[in-house]
Amino acid sequence: MSIVISIKHKNVIYFGSHVHRTINGVIYELRNENNLYFWPVPDTKKAIMAGYGLPRIHNVVRTLSLLPKQTKTLTFEDVANKVVTQMIEELKTFKYVDPEKTLSSGAIFLLAHKDNLYRIESNFSVITIEDYVVIGVGEEVALGSLAETVGLKPEERILRALRAMQRHNRSVDPPYVLMNTKDMQLKFIEK
Repeated sequence: MSIVISIKHKNVIYFGSHVHRTINGVIYELRNENNLYFWPVPDTKKAIMAGYGLPRIHNVVRTLSLLPKQTKTLTFEDVANKVVTQMIEELKTFKYVDPEKTLSSGAIFLLAHKDNLYRIESNFSVITIEDYVVIGVGEEVALGSLAETVGLKPEERILRALRAMQRHNRSVDPPYVLMNTKDMQLKFIEK
């Protein structure tokens, strides 16, 4: 079970999640960058991607250089046409999607570049996010918390939403991890 929260605030996109992953009913605390639910996009400055769903799909997508070269601002058209096409092609290579049968990855992604934030659904449709978004287990609880904390600092809002989820799902316990498109540094919060 996982949850990723993202907030758009003053030209910066903030991400937060927990560092636990349940494997065969056992909860593991995984702090290695390769195991987190969000990651810097390879070969790109100020870009973060997050995923919810099948971990193997994340493994494939997280290694891609998704953004077109010389991208100053990632547009909806870039994501809907270039990024999604590249994701589909790579997932086809590993036989995780078969467009002849159905176009579904079993995973939902968030993609942020500078101050642009997009949600890529499991069917590869793209939604532009204007303020905040949650993917994963218990979206409703986290969204409710975010709606009630408008005006607080983004990292505080994310932590409050994660703590609200903690009351309803034990796999969302601390430690939590934060990152934003301004400084691109991982920040672990122990409590």
